[in-house]
Amino acid sequence: MPDAPAIAADANAIVAVSALPALGPNDAVRCPIDDLEFRPYFTDGACPICGWRSVGVTIAKPWTHRADWALIAFIALVIASVAMAAVVLTAA
Repeated sequence: MPDAPAIAADANAIVAVSALPALGPNDAVRCPIDDLEFRPYFTDGACPICGWRSVGVTIAKPWTHRADWALIAFIALVIASVAMAAVVLTAA
């Protein structure tokens, strides 16, 4: 039998992990073009003067950028609807 492709035995195994280091809000990078030290976390990864991007790193994103706001808004709408229904039913 030929070699079968490898299958992860653990359902909770991490499939893909970035090998690039993630830069957070306290990490600074120096632009080689204009010699400006900036924090790529706040400038979307680019130098604010010339637009140079650091190669070999990724920029961490805060949870507010990673959250699915449509789902959060839907859950809040459902909770508000249930609360209003409870108020109406108890007042009747």
